Amino acid sequence: MSQRQAAERYGVGISTVIRWV
Repeated sequence: MSQRQAAERYGVGISTVIRWV
């Protein structure tokens, strides 16, 4: 997996958490 893909997945995860709060 590319580091960029991992960063994109990480950013999406944070966005989901912020949306959940």
